[in-house]
Amino acid sequence: MTQPTTIPNTIAPVDVTSASFKANPFPFYARLRAEAPVFPVPLFGHKRAWLVTRYDDVLNVLKDERFAKDRRTAMTPEQLKKMPWMPPMFKPLEYNMLDLDSPDHTRLRALVHKAFTPRMIEQMRDQVQVLTNELLDKVEAKESMDLIADFALPCL
Repeated sequence: MTQPTTIPNTIAPVDVTSASFKANPFPFYARLRAEAPVFPVPLFGHKRAWLVTRYDDVLNVLKDERFAKDRRTAMTPEQLKKMPWMPPMFKPLEYNMLDLDSPDHTRLRALVHKAFTPRMIEQMRDQVQVLTNELLDKVEAKESMDLIADFALPCL
């Protein structure tokens, strides 16, 4: 994996949650890949996360068991106590497959994999095509669309 580089003085910290950033993040990411492939970004509560912007580096991080996805196993009990309060209705979201480490992630992935075999995907093709056509028909007259609002998450 690429070693973390010093952050060039010319790359200012950015709020990745802002609307202006989300409107066009691609030039910023391209610059990071070229100049600072491992880049700190501020989060709420004076926390910090790291953007890893090169494909091979991301693969290495995801495969490296020293990096944990499950914060319950990555943090000390003292750190967990300092985590912000979460409403009970959102608690189940803390236990999703994408945020689990092995062996739990591996076990759940094997179960989900059975539902997404090539044969199962092919059986869904007609239903997905009908839904896709319906969503595209709705925006055709507008001559523009918001891919997220109109297509990926049309019910929100």
